Amino acid sequence: MRKIDLQKIVDSCGLDTKELATELFPTAKFPIPALKRILSGEAQLDANQIARLSHYTGLTLDQIFGAPAKWKGAKQLSEGKLNLESGEYRAELDLKTWLVKISHKESLFCNEILCSQMVPMSVFINALNEQVSNHKNQ
Repeated sequence: MRKIDLQKIVDSCGLDTKELATELFPTAKFPIPALKRILSGEAQLDANQIARLSHYTGLTLDQIFGAPAKWKGAKQLSEGKLNLESGEYRAELDLKTWLVKISHKESLFCNEILCSQMVPMSVFINALNEQVSNHKNQ
C-alpha cells in the first residue's frame, strides 16, 4: 500500500497547516491535533480526506501518492533516437551512444548516459523518474 507523504505535500505546496487542518477535518473540534497525528504517522487520511486534499491543493491522486511519472512515446524511432514525454518533461535517448537528454518545457537539464546498453526498459524509466524527481526538488 502506498502511503501519502503529507509533510512533503505541505512543504512543496507551501500550505498553511491551520487552513489545511480545517479543510481536512471540517467537523473536528480540534483539527490541528488531528492533522499533527497524520503528519507524525500515528493516523492516516481516509478516502474523503484524500479527495479534499486533492481539491484543496489541485494535485492529482498520482501526485498525492507520489506515483512515478508515466512516460509515453512521443514519436516513433527516428534517426536512431527514442523520444518520450511525461507531462512537461521530454526525454530523448540516442540508441547508438545511450546519451539521454531530458528537458523541462524547453529547458535542457540533463545530458548524460543514465544506463548501459543492456538494461530492462523499467530500469531506464526508473532512471528517468529519478532525474525528473531531482529536478522538481531543486
